[in-house]
Amino acid sequence: MSALKGLLLGLALAWTLAGQDLGKLPDWARSAAAAAEPAPAGADAWVLLQRYEVAYLGGGDVRVRRLRLVRILGERGLIERGYGFFSLGGRASKVQKIKGWNLRPDGELVKVDTVVTIQNEADKVVGTGLERVMKGSLVAFEAVEVERHPMGPTWDLGLMERHPVRTWELAVTREEGWTTDLKNVAVRVETRHFAPWLPVPAPGQGFTVSAVPPLPRDEGARPHPDDTLPKVNVTFLDPALTGSPSLASWDPYAQWYFHQFAEKQAPSKVAPAAAPGPLAALQAIHRWMSREMTYKQLYLSPERGWIPDPGPEVLRKRYGDCKDLTCLFLSEAQGAGLRGCPVLARINEGHVEEEPLPRPIFNHVIAAIQLEASLGLGAEVATAQGRFLLVDPTDRTTPLGLLHLAHLGRRVLICTGQGAVWVTVPASAVFQPVARLTLEGSVNFAGGLTAVLRISETADAMGLRQAVLALGPARLDAFLREQWLSVPPTGRLVVKRQGDPLDQDHPFEVELELYHPQGFTRSGQEAALVAWGLPPVPAQILKAGRKRQYPVVQGAEPRWEFTATLKLPYRVEPVLGSLTGATAFRRFQWQATVREGTLRVAFSQDRPEASFPFERRDQGVAEWNRDRSAMKTLLEDGLAFKLLP
Repeated sequence: MSALKGLLLGLALAWTLAGQDLGKLPDWARSAAAAAEPAPAGADAWVLLQRYEVAYLGGGDVRVRRLRLVRILGERGLIERGYGFFSLGGRASKVQKIKGWNLRPDGELVKVDTVVTIQNEADKVVGTGLERVMKGSLVAFEAVEVERHPMGPTWDLGLMERHPVRTWELAVTREEGWTTDLKNVAVRVETRHFAPWLPVPAPGQGFTVSAVPPLPRDEGARPHPDDTLPKVNVTFLDPALTGSPSLASWDPYAQWYFHQFAEKQAPSKVAPAAAPGPLAALQAIHRWMSREMTYKQLYLSPERGWIPDPGPEVLRKRYGDCKDLTCLFLSEAQGAGLRGCPVLARINEGHVEEEPLPRPIFNHVIAAIQLEASLGLGAEVATAQGRFLLVDPTDRTTPLGLLHLAHLGRRVLICTGQGAVWVTVPASAVFQPVARLTLEGSVNFAGGLTAVLRISETADAMGLRQAVLALGPARLDAFLREQWLSVPPTGRLVVKRQGDPLDQDHPFEVELELYHPQGFTRSGQEAALVAWGLPPVPAQILKAGRKRQYPVVQGAEPRWEFTATLKLPYRVEPVLGSLTGATAFRRFQWQATVREGTLRVAFSQDRPEASFPFERRDQGVAEWNRDRSAMKTLLEDGLAFKLLP
């Protein structure tokens, strides 16, 4: 059957090519288009060629020529009629051309050479689109861009995409001219995470890879792409280059970044110190910034992605992104007689791996304050250059001396005037998030549930603080309905009281009045309680019958504690009186009792970080399914009751 299928595919391809004059395509696409082997099974489109030609022009300029040829195989492959890529924009990059060709099955050729630009506050995408693309079309694109990265001549990209790639090519060169001598420029090509997806290419200034598989679909609990998918980095080490950090080693890189902040620090002393001493001064600055400053990304030039605004300018605007707020915090700390420096970090988008040589791999900036003696705070780290206190000025809901859960276990780079200091954020530095929910109420004979729900969250465990700060206090009820509490149109959810989301010294508290007309439903001799206040059953991470491709990863989550006390109008008996369980993803306890017409429920869980690498991914799926089954049983049986006479 497989041989017959291959023959039919080959005949179909031959018939399609017979109606298409490949001579209408650009030279680089013709030989790739003429290949006669059958397409991968199940593919909606097949990338016949993806080629990158990366050339260093001197002075920090890198030219990238992108060549792409795709055969459209199905309706969902029509997305390939559009082509685009992220660009730095501004003076840092110039798109010299983007062209496209659509060679239709009937032999007609449709061309395009219009560049479309989409710009928001933080990103710029350039591209183009072809008209009248259909199944059987050969779609080709060519783009040329010259880029001058503010952090040096470096360029990187992943290999895998939504469709399979038959041939992926990289060519790297130095392009010398009559007045340009690049003999002293070294070329560094690094590959990461090729195994087990692809063969590891031999070292050199370019390589070719065949049969790049498509990205796995519909797999949850997967790591960030930067942690697991094949990628390549190209760096040009130009000793004559000025105006950007050295990419030869981490020490000069860190020193350069340190001076970008040092020269922009100008204390205003607007934030008052409550009492003398470093701890009181830092607390005062941190509290004042949390209330007065707003985090906001706004990049009006490419350099703004890496270089901070001066402290006085951030103070004037009353907003900034992570590097801006860090520069302001360091400025005010300097005014209090304290020395500090920027810290490069990466959160929520993969980890910083052991990198022997520098490249711009960070997505976040925090501060480090050098201490003469310990202040007794959890976020202090001891290094060869002394003791530092790590502070995230963008985190408005975490008290000084602790960091958000997103920093747990992350490698960060403290950029000092003496060089690079690498540290790993310890567990003691993290503000442990806890959600505590208490439900008290009664059930009427028809099953209507009226209750008061009190929520106490530490460290933004349920996202309530951030919801109030982002949406406003009046929208908290809508957020709770959408994210946590199912209330029918005939029900009621009213926020009666809420605390100050910027009070870092106390948990954020919310009190709700709730009514559910069928909060305690009866069917025959059974009854069921609505799952208010309990976490949901985890989603499936793999469709039945599929082979897992990604590792299985789950980050640490907040601790959850729930208690309920409900008066009932009839006698019931819990189906599940107690349950204690532990999986790789969760430890939990459940208790349900009924005495003298009062139902009492207690539930608690902890969700630690868990990781199953490639060689154990099947075990990870099995463990995830076991965890999911345990929670499903708990919510089905734990909220079920037998009616007694």
